[in-house]
Amino acid sequence: MSNLKRPKPKEAELLKEIALLKSELKKERTKASKTKTFLDEIIISAPVGVVILKNGIVEYINNHFSKVLGFSTEEIKGEKFSNYCVYDKENSRIDKFLSTLDKSSYDDTNICLSSKNGANVHMHITAAKTENEKEYDYYLLIARDLTRIKRIEKYLIESEERNRKVIETNIDGIFIISDSGRLIYVNKAGYELTGYEKNELKEVGLEKLFPKTDGLPAYFNIIRRLRKGDDYRGDNVLQHNMGDRLHVEIYGTSIHLDGNRYYYFSIHDITKRKINEKALMLSEKKFRSLSENLPDCILRINDEGLITYGNTIFKKLFSIKNPNYLYAIDELPLTHPGYFIAAFQEVLATKKIKTFEIEQEYKNRVITLDISFSPELNEKGEFVSVLGIGRDISKRKRIEKELILEKEKAEAADKLKSAFLANMSHEIRTPLNAIVGFSNLLGSLDPDSADREQFVSVINKSADNLMALINDIIDIAKIESGYMIVNKSLVNLNEVLISVFNTYSQTININHKGKIDFKLNIPAKNDKESLYIYADQIRVVQVINNLMDNALKFTHKGYIELGYRLYKNKVYIYVKDTGIGITEHKQALIFEAFRQEDESTSKKYGGTGLGLSICKKLVEAMGGKMGLRSKKWEGSEFYFSLNRHNEEIKNENKEEKKFTKVYSSFK
Repeated sequence: MSNLKRPKPKEAELLKEIALLKSELKKERTKASKTKTFLDEIIISAPVGVVILKNGIVEYINNHFSKVLGFSTEEIKGEKFSNYCVYDKENSRIDKFLSTLDKSSYDDTNICLSSKNGANVHMHITAAKTENEKEYDYYLLIARDLTRIKRIEKYLIESEERNRKVIETNIDGIFIISDSGRLIYVNKAGYELTGYEKNELKEVGLEKLFPKTDGLPAYFNIIRRLRKGDDYRGDNVLQHNMGDRLHVEIYGTSIHLDGNRYYYFSIHDITKRKINEKALMLSEKKFRSLSENLPDCILRINDEGLITYGNTIFKKLFSIKNPNYLYAIDELPLTHPGYFIAAFQEVLATKKIKTFEIEQEYKNRVITLDISFSPELNEKGEFVSVLGIGRDISKRKRIEKELILEKEKAEAADKLKSAFLANMSHEIRTPLNAIVGFSNLLGSLDPDSADREQFVSVINKSADNLMALINDIIDIAKIESGYMIVNKSLVNLNEVLISVFNTYSQTININHKGKIDFKLNIPAKNDKESLYIYADQIRVVQVINNLMDNALKFTHKGYIELGYRLYKNKVYIYVKDTGIGITEHKQALIFEAFRQEDESTSKKYGGTGLGLSICKKLVEAMGGKMGLRSKKWEGSEFYFSLNRHNEEIKNENKEEKKFTKVYSSFK
């Protein structure tokens, strides 16, 4: 230590000061390093692009800028910045911009850069030049991405242009007026609608377009509503420049532009529609008037199956109680709804006319409707509705059925007459042959021959049969021609029946010899008194004889009963037998002319089929009715009713017994 030189005081102080300065320098360097690190982190994570250029070459670039362009920082560093500009590289905007910084040291501009995928990236550049003592200069660029803003601006410009074109090409007139009533804007359709030129209409004002009498109050009412904040929609009338009145539909609302209130009007010309509506209303009125005065049922059905119209006949026919209610076709009280609905669906599918017939219950009876469904189409051929027209053809159907029945009857009558003529020839030839044959034989016999009396009897019987046949033919001819005369008078029925009984008793005893029991049934209280009827006695006897002849013809054993029964003011005369009877389905036919149960000429029993028909018509001519009860192989009972004499009815007991159930059908 002794050999070391001690520093001088001044040197020591200097060394101490140097050490202190080094310590301070170290602190400052540490502090500067921290500040630089902080600034670097801010620049790297900044939401804007930061670029440092050295003589136009990229010296530094942060993450945000490289991310926007799609390049990595290493790809951009060392490259000339103008290489990324969309414009000409030699005379690029950025080069010109940087050259201006040499004079002003600070400036900004908008440039368009090209990203890695070739897309344009719009940026706003703020630049500053830093002075350097060396030969090169540094430029600090702060870049903000304007791509989204540019896209929005472009969309707004295009949208504004599109809206302008839409408004200008709109077929409706567009009018915008200020709150004070001054016309601000009118589109092309507005000028054409009103007939004014552009300058003329702005001087006229919108209120001048409304007629003074009825239109102007409507205009001021619209403005009052819009000022209250309400929208308006309605029909009005405008005055055209040439004096014509236009029917228009107006929509109005209030809008705000640049803080000022305006009124927007969209005006649609509906004059043609109004004329068509008026014509349609007139046509509809004529249609309704015509349909209401037609005797047919008329209805209109839309494509959903709802009945939108029905005339009075339709409402009555289907009992429509609520005329304002839209009935569906499946809600109608149809007797057979399936035919109706199927026909409608067929017209809906084929668009062709469909006609059909249905039966419908109406006022406790069934009527037949002839219905025609016709499709109604618009100008484009599209389906609109179905027009239905129904006509009551019940009378026509009834006449058709009657004509068919009459035709069938005529054909049957023709066949019957043919059969009758064939049968008649047989019936006439039989007695004539007997008369001629036995007359010849009678002429060849001795006057004292034992056979003479028998031949005369055969001739007389055949003559009687022939006469009866001729009388039947004459009677039926009289009845058919209307020349049959009935002479009514008081007839003692008991005497008539007793007389007939006595006559046929002898015949039955002689011809049937105990095989047939013949009875007479006169009610107990009338067997010793007279019962009077009001009728033609000759015709009564004719009817009874005919019934007796039939009974004898078809009865071979058992009994035949002749009698009558009383009920109120009627007397029922009957002939009952135990003969072969009549099949049930033939019973209605035997009272018709020329009809018999067996109509062939080879039948076992003779006859022309006129007897019962004549009897029925004679009874009806005397005010009575004729009937029959019979079963095959169990016998028959023919009866007919006639009126009793009124004085007798008054004197009878009021508690007269009624018929049993067996004879209840006589009533």
